[in-house]
Amino acid sequence: MPVLPTLAIVTPVHNGRLYLGETLDAIAAQNYPGAISVVVDDGSTDGSGDLARARGARVLRTEGVGPAAARNVAIRATQSDFVCCLDADDLFGSDALLHRLADALHDAPDAGFAQGLTQNFKQGPDGQRVLLKSPYRFLNLGSMMLRRRVFDQVGLFEESLRYCEDLDFLMRCWEHDVSRVLVPTLALLYRRHANQMTHGLSGAGHGTMRAYRRRIERIRSGAYDPHRQRPVDWSAYVGIPVDVSDEV
Repeated sequence: MPVLPTLAIVTPVHNGRLYLGETLDAIAAQNYPGAISVVVDDGSTDGSGDLARARGARVLRTEGVGPAAARNVAIRATQSDFVCCLDADDLFGSDALLHRLADALHDAPDAGFAQGLTQNFKQGPDGQRVLLKSPYRFLNLGSMMLRRRVFDQVGLFEESLRYCEDLDFLMRCWEHDVSRVLVPTLALLYRRHANQMTHGLSGAGHGTMRAYRRRIERIRSGAYDPHRQRPVDWSAYVGIPVDVSDEV
């Protein structure tokens, strides 16, 4: 591919300075020409925004709007061909990952996004990474590279959801028959730690029921026909979650 499409890597952060530097280093290590790292500082008081500026990221400021709305601010503020969403405590899973995902989209022009694998990890007592269980494919946004046109087709992230906005977004992609290309490489290292937003929450606490309620509302309004045959069934589209109960 002679010229790589432009790319915005969106990272929302709220008081995440502890891990943000490592995340930004992982973005820089990709060496993707023309990529822009956009950090949305969502009301941090720990200097997260200053750290991001020092690492060369473009920093936007919001005030406690939540991850979904923060990502939307960055998506609206950029005009890149592709968008990646990497949380402030996670890492890209392999060198040249972004090149692999971009190549996959180049080879599959009808695909709305490319998705690799996710593997959970935690920080060991000696500071080293400890990989947990096996790589898996699920709805983790950080494992995807999306064409911007997908947001035009299905909408941005649902800002009323503080949790499960990724589930809601992928549901809408599936309902609109957004095709994807699966890349058999480790895309996302998902950090497990006691301070992450979803630690200790049940599926209902994550917002699963609210995401499914929105789906029911789309059915009732006629926006989505549940009886129409889809190219891929939902379970295959969303992937298989990993049991994280023993990981932190």
